[in-house]
Amino acid sequence: DGDPTITPPAVFSLGATTLIEEAASGQNQLVVPFDGATGTAGNSEVNGLQVGDMVVIGGELHEIANIDDTGSDISNQVSITLVDNLAAAQPAGTVVGEQVEVTVTLTTNTVSDGFNSGIHEVTVSFASQTDATASTDAVGVDVVVRVSQLEVSKLVRNVTSGTAGGGDDVTVDGNTYYSQGVSGDPGDIMEYLIVVSNPQDSSEVTNIVIEDSVPQFTTYEAGSLQIIASTDDLSTATFTAVTDTDDGANDPGHIAGEDIVFYAGDDANTAGDGTGGSLTAERSSVAAFQVTID
Repeated sequence: DGDPTITPPAVFSLGATTLIEEAASGQNQLVVPFDGATGTAGNSEVNGLQVGDMVVIGGELHEIANIDDTGSDISNQVSITLVDNLAAAQPAGTVVGEQVEVTVTLTTNTVSDGFNSGIHEVTVSFASQTDATASTDAVGVDVVVRVSQLEVSKLVRNVTSGTAGGGDDVTVDGNTYYSQGVSGDPGDIMEYLIVVSNPQDSSEVTNIVIEDSVPQFTTYEAGSLQIIASTDDLSTATFTAVTDTDDGANDPGHIAGEDIVFYAGDDANTAGDGTGGSLTAERSSVAAFQVTID
């Protein structure tokens, strides 16, 4: 409904140098001028370039593996080693310029009721703080904002009798669960399946926690908690066992009295703080537990 809040990246510096001799095709060694600053041999820097930086050389993008300025105060040369070989020969004088990836964060306003998405038109450009004539061309980007639309379903199977039910059915890890029509007798074990899905064209959903309770007139079957944290194919996904107790860090779920909790999604509860994970579009989380009919 309103304009977004845009957080630009912090100011950053770009290193650059030039080749002082030709670099042949298929080689990964570059010879550049010494900048007068001696560093640690084998892991130095030159003209703002460091190990791990991405550089553009004659249109090719490469990562720097090593910079060696051993003896540079005498030879006035520095050797740069690339991770990959050059695809084409580069003549002396070619610029070796750093390329940096930056993130611009856009926080949207609310999406009006009745709409599933909205679009912000954003223009991005960069300018030098030291040279007013140096800037990038403005680039227009359409940012589509989609409403989160989680779908939740609960199904069941009779583990003891294997009796089929009706309605919708889902097969997970070799067993079929039904949305209705599954009956049982006292003493039968029933397994409930909860499926949380993020459909196509939905935005990513975070902090996904699945909560349920043990049904009346049943008793929880100890050690029966299972989860599939995230999958894009229920037919091939397999369960991971979950302990009944709250184990703290990296614990995907637990039971407390009659309450059952699962921390679902990718990267759920990685810090042991009881938070759920995330699901991107077309991915699902699945939780299961068993009870015995009293």
